[in-house]
Amino acid sequence: MSRDIKGTSLNELNDGLERAINRLNLQLRDEIIASERNAINEAALETRRQIVNVRAEMSKRMQGFNDSLTQRIEESQRNLGARIDQQAKESARMLVEADQRHTAEIKKLEKQVFDAIEQQNQDFSQEIKRIDNNVNVLSKGLNTVKSQLQRVEKEVEDKLSNHQRQIDSMRVNIQRLFDERDADLNRKLLAAGEALAFLEIIKERTDTRRFAPKHMQEHVALLAERIKNIRQHPEMCTITDVNNLFDAAVLMENEAIREQMRWEAQYHSTATAVNALLRMMQQSMKLKVKSIYDESQPEELATDYWTHGEYGRIEQEVKSLKGQLDKRQMSLEEMRHLNERIELLERKGDALRREAVHKGILSESRVAVSNDILNAMISQGWELKDDPGFLGGDTSEDMREGTFAILKKTATDEELSIIILPEEIDGCVKNKIIFHRNDNKIESPGAFQARMEQIKREIEKSGHKLGALGEPPCGGDGKVPQLADSKKLKEKGAADVLNRTIHRIH
Repeated sequence: MSRDIKGTSLNELNDGLERAINRLNLQLRDEIIASERNAINEAALETRRQIVNVRAEMSKRMQGFNDSLTQRIEESQRNLGARIDQQAKESARMLVEADQRHTAEIKKLEKQVFDAIEQQNQDFSQEIKRIDNNVNVLSKGLNTVKSQLQRVEKEVEDKLSNHQRQIDSMRVNIQRLFDERDADLNRKLLAAGEALAFLEIIKERTDTRRFAPKHMQEHVALLAERIKNIRQHPEMCTITDVNNLFDAAVLMENEAIREQMRWEAQYHSTATAVNALLRMMQQSMKLKVKSIYDESQPEELATDYWTHGEYGRIEQEVKSLKGQLDKRQMSLEEMRHLNERIELLERKGDALRREAVHKGILSESRVAVSNDILNAMISQGWELKDDPGFLGGDTSEDMREGTFAILKKTATDEELSIIILPEEIDGCVKNKIIFHRNDNKIESPGAFQARMEQIKREIEKSGHKLGALGEPPCGGDGKVPQLADSKKLKEKGAADVLNRTIHRIH
């Protein structure tokens, strides 16, 4: 039985393509690095704008609550049934002044921490400039930020330690203020009203529900509930209980601020990374790639197209991650995991860019080789039976798939299909030629082999060195009707059908 299908590699061509692809990747590297650095700098600027807005919002909120504390105290005292006399007003004034000093220290603390966060962001941008000219600049920069975050967190702890001394002083002064009161019911009601009003202010100006430890929240809630019942059960509540509520509320706020400042440092670092990666991916959706045949003519290469949508899927994942982060609800641990994911996605994005370049060049090469082969064979008396084209893939006539041509030689009643396919060999995609005899000439396997060798020599006249002819995995026996029909070869999914047929995959 004759062998109807033969295959060969494009040895010298594939070797030359590898060199061309490596050269283009090196040329693209500088462009991609510049794009990465530009994206990171833009993201860092955006982060700085966010920091300014957050700082302004926190400062405004803090001042607003300061201004309303006096009114809040009086409302709370009246709700408990207390009589508000001049002494009570003076006591409330002293409490408000103490809290004003307290909030001034909080604002000072927040300024210091945000200054440190801004400095971290600037250091990140500067570090990006110093990193050597290798891809994955963002990943390398993030590794640097990890150590910077540790430094910022230490600064937060140091500043909070200083702030703690101010808090301790405030707690002592408030305790004295309460202890100096008479033990009569009205005085207890007045003190209870002050403490409850102060607690509500703390809960509104500081996100204790999110950032304070759970056990502290539960302890404060228990104390507050006891004091709220003072009007109905005055014997169940003492000035000490009021003192304890105030003390626990201040400590709870301090711990919430500590955790929030750590969270803000991590958040703005992560936001810079996510925004930078998204910009990088969007900028690389289209790459300017020089033709291997005419380097003076750069061509636009659609990264998502040549990676069969994988690049776009990664971009969508980054958009989704950004959307989750923008809600400002992620925990510290979730943001750390997000940073690890960003590093992975950056590496994937880089690999996909290189894959797109590789496949785009291979396609360009298949077209050029096809033209050379056709010209060589036409000069030897062959003629085109139908228009050549691309095999169908995800779409009809898909440029990412192989090229084909159907030729005939009327004088000898021969017909031949030539397909140039991309094939993965040892993890690397290369081009391969498949020959398929469409005619029904009766000849021995040796005669067909000799005829293919003659055709091979004709092709090599085009300047392309071919490897040894051999049978494909299917063995080469039998006709593949699809290969003799240009219309079927162009149809969507034709490349996959052909591959399964040749490799006998059922």
